Amino acid sequence: MLIEITELTISSSAKQGNLWKGTTGRMRRRLCAGTEAAPLLKQITCSFPCGINMILGRNGSGKSILLQVLDGLIQPDAGMVLIDGQAAKPPDLRQNIGYLPQIFGIYPKLTAWEMLDYIALLKGILDRETRKYE
Repeated sequence: MLIEITELTISSSAKQGNLWKGTTGRMRRRLCAGTEAAPLLKQITCSFPCGINMILGRNGSGKSILLQVLDGLIQPDAGMVLIDGQAAKPPDLRQNIGYLPQIFGIYPKLTAWEMLDYIALLKGILDRETRKYE
């Protein structure tokens, strides 16, 4: 699967929510977010192999914005997200993305693994052994 982000522009007023879901596949092209004077993201080029991936960076570097765009929580002012060359809509993106934010807010006392296990249950993965990842 190839996920492409083509010259997205996101103004700071477009930011909505604090929830995203990680990504598998590959991402390429330029991604811009923020305002022209102070973009949150600008000309991002990256690729991810299929599987479990992490995006690491300093506070305020745009990790959450990137992921919120992929999850469809933020609509860009310009540009588009493509999956295998086709325009992606939020349900298409969400089907292929899993996200666990640092601060989730719903169940703050759960560990990351407990939250992932809970989300797997919500997604219909009932077998406990299947939900384990080592």
